Amino acid sequence: MGTPREETVGYGDAEMRERKKRVRYHMARRANLEVEALLMHFWEIEGERLTVEDVEALEKLLEIDDLDLLEMLLGKRTSPFQELQGIVAKIRRAWDERLTR
Repeated sequence: MGTPREETVGYGDAEMRERKKRVRYHMARRANLEVEALLMHFWEIEGERLTVEDVEALEKLLEIDDLDLLEMLLGKRTSPFQELQGIVAKIRRAWDERLTR
């Protein structure tokens, strides 16, 4: 099941694959192993279904310092950027759901 056509307007399939590849690379190479575990778990579940908006949010999220990011992902701090709250919620939900699988 792919993403709806309107969600990929402006990005060709090859460009979207390349962006996802870069995002995955940066998720897998975090200085903080806890952040890396949270992000990679999310990627394993949602990576193929990510929308353009999700990828853009992840690119911005990955610019945040690991300690600040960890606090956001654990719910100890809210995102200072409104546009990142959705992707943070998705990552947290994926992590929380791991216990029910």
